[in-house]
Amino acid sequence: METPTKCPECASEMNATSATENVTYKGVTFEVPNVSALRCAECGEAIITGEASVQLNDAYKELRARVEGVLAPRQVASIRNALGMTQRQAAMILGGGKNGFQKYESGEQVPSRAMSVLLLVLSERPELKNQVEEFATKLEETAHHEAAGLA
Repeated sequence: METPTKCPECASEMNATSATENVTYKGVTFEVPNVSALRCAECGEAIITGEASVQLNDAYKELRARVEGVLAPRQVASIRNALGMTQRQAAMILGGGKNGFQKYESGEQVPSRAMSVLLLVLSERPELKNQVEEFATKLEETAHHEAAGLA
């Protein structure tokens, strides 16, 4: 038989429950329903782990993107996948740094507003991908040419 978990705040017994939790970013609060946790009926302390922790973290990343007016991690990944690009290819063509898309999609970093707009344009007009890639190649070639001339 499993030993009941004691509350770290008041030492009362904690019980597994599901409740609504709030995540807040820059004063904006979002309710996340059905978050599983061990909760103390005496003091209200909660221990949230595993999938519930991931659920709250994902909700926070979505809220942060919404408040900042940029694409959320899952939106970035969805658009990139629909365009048939790897994270590395997307970074090379669209910018954002060598590991930019990994960071955007994990929520470690939010994409800029310009990157969000570019991705939205490409999601609506995927036929522009080749043209964007051509421009990116030209810019890269110009940068290499300029760098060689400075050496």
